[in-house]
Amino acid sequence: MYEELKEPSPAKFYRKDKKIRTILVPNISVEVSKILEGILEKENFKVKRIPIGSTEQIKLGKKYVHNDICFPAQMVIGELIGELKRGGYNQDEVAVGMVKFQCDCRMSHYAGLLRKGLDSAALVMCQFLQLMLMILKEITQVYSYLELVRY
Repeated sequence: MYEELKEPSPAKFYRKDKKIRTILVPNISVEVSKILEGILEKENFKVKRIPIGSTEQIKLGKKYVHNDICFPAQMVIGELIGELKRGGYNQDEVAVGMVKFQCDCRMSHYAGLLRKGLDSAALVMCQFLQLMLMILKEITQVYSYLELVRY
């Protein structure tokens, strides 16, 4: 009676990919991008922070992300898609890194938006992983752990 749901994406990031893939880190903000880059490098990932986008990346973000989504999300996703399309990357050697905050901001939902944008831009096989940052006010420290996202 019920149809079984299919996997939302054929692209999965596995531990073994850590050795062969370069993680592209977007410009969420200078501080957040540096934190994400530092944490991933500490965990022995190869990391490349991509350059800050321009009008071209804004247009890509608007093209592949719903117009009702906040401008920062459109910009970040446009930067990643732009870098993947022009960077000459082998899809077997690259993945996208994204950060997720425990908050009410739409940024906490970038992973799903990014997956949709990648799929719409014909980058279905592009893998990504997500770093979740939890800020605990009582302790005033930032804790992080890698969460492998299966979108």
